[in-house]
Amino acid sequence: MSLDLNSLLNEYNVFSVHKRFFWHRIDAPLRLLSISEKYLDLVKVVFGLHLMDIEFAEEKIKELSIETHFLKDFESIASILQKIFYYLTNNRIKINFKPKKKRTMYFGKLAPIINKKFVLFSGGLDSLCGSIHIAKKSNPILIHIITNQVVYNKVIKLSNSIPLRRAKLFCFDARTKSTKGGISETRGLFFCTIAFAIAASYSANSIVFCENGSQMLDVMLSPLAYPNKPATKNTNPIYLELFEELFTNFNRSTFRIEKIFRNKTRAEVILDYRDEIKFEDTFSCFSTRGRSGMCGICYNCFIRRMSLEALSIQEKKETYLYDPFVQIETDSPTYFERQRILLQVLRFYFGVLKKDPNIFKEINLSARNFFSDPIALATRFAQDIFLGVKNHISHLKDSDQNALGMKANELLIKIEERFA
Repeated sequence: MSLDLNSLLNEYNVFSVHKRFFWHRIDAPLRLLSISEKYLDLVKVVFGLHLMDIEFAEEKIKELSIETHFLKDFESIASILQKIFYYLTNNRIKINFKPKKKRTMYFGKLAPIINKKFVLFSGGLDSLCGSIHIAKKSNPILIHIITNQVVYNKVIKLSNSIPLRRAKLFCFDARTKSTKGGISETRGLFFCTIAFAIAASYSANSIVFCENGSQMLDVMLSPLAYPNKPATKNTNPIYLELFEELFTNFNRSTFRIEKIFRNKTRAEVILDYRDEIKFEDTFSCFSTRGRSGMCGICYNCFIRRMSLEALSIQEKKETYLYDPFVQIETDSPTYFERQRILLQVLRFYFGVLKKDPNIFKEINLSARNFFSDPIALATRFAQDIFLGVKNHISHLKDSDQNALGMKANELLIKIEERFA
């Protein structure tokens, strides 16, 4: 079965004029952002692949047909695009590039933006810390991909906060039923390509990726935690290196993804910028994107909360809908599934602290040569998580704790006995 990209894009209406690239400042009107046609075509191609992963995964589509004026450029990256799609989804696909019949005007690269860093900006803690880090040296250009209004409103507020008051916010409105939050294997592929398209259009040779190193190790989202789902590869080192190869070949010059926090844990990233962050304006939860509160029991909420607790930072009670360690009356299978995942995560990092050779082997396999010391990084992350658990549980009554809270307490006792 084959899909035609042009028909697909018309159906999803993602690239209409009112949903294109633009820049936003609180003290200025919205303005459209010029993007070179060559790079815009790449974004369209990747969005097509994203739709194939999300919307057509069960239909066994083997071919995607695409029209472009830049045939030679796209033919040079066809094999690596197919390789990346297979790596992310485990599905093989053939991409056919065809010449466009109707000629449009192409201006090539736009006037360069000199000495600026382009930063992927999600509105989460890592991206905020990374943007502040860059802002201390130069005025960054923040790139946000809009998938819902609630997070976008928070992003606008953050981008106009004092640490980032001189930053520019470049956006792409990607609000469709296929990009409304959640984890998918090709979501990061789409987002990184948008950032590349903006940066490359203005002659930049890199984008800044602010994910912390413990998340990039990817072991916490491995089959140990999600036995019935594939591990997300959106922050995996192999994935990022494939992207650098793709962008370099397409750009015909070296293009880098700068991974500024690759050797740090979430708590270590936050530590240097804690006094400059309005935590209530950031958003980490994938499960409730588009709503005002974070769920509190998904993996992302848990790591955020325990990392802050490890630094003795307590957020407002209304920040989360649930406390992962407190009993509630529910028969929701989703709630209990998330609790089970968090228990697996705690057991895994308990194994790290016990220096389990099998777990160390898995970490080294995931890390390859990407980190300076992946075992030390995983160990520090485990210490952060259990310190956060200890600080958090100390505020709870024993009678209020659920099964996960009691199990976390049990693991804490074992850790303290082991290292006493």
